[in-house]
Amino acid sequence: MKKEMSDLISGLYPEFLENLQIPIEITKGGACVGADLNLFFSENIAEIKQAREICGGCPLKALCLDYATFAEEYGIWGGTTAGER
Repeated sequence: MKKEMSDLISGLYPEFLENLQIPIEITKGGACVGADLNLFFSENIAEIKQAREICGGCPLKALCLDYATFAEEYGIWGGTTAGER
């Protein structure tokens, strides 16, 4: 069975989360909490725009971007795409 990234992030597969180093501040206090996580891992321009809008007003945007610059190859983090990072 293929595992979806959004399921992983939402905690469906806790055994895989043990080795991830996503700062707890990002996962608990970000503007993306409660948002459709598929938006952040989409290739659809409209969904990417939606994800960026969510990030735009996030108080943790800089922390998220710092994390993603070194740790994330995919998705929208800190309002940026992988190519922008």
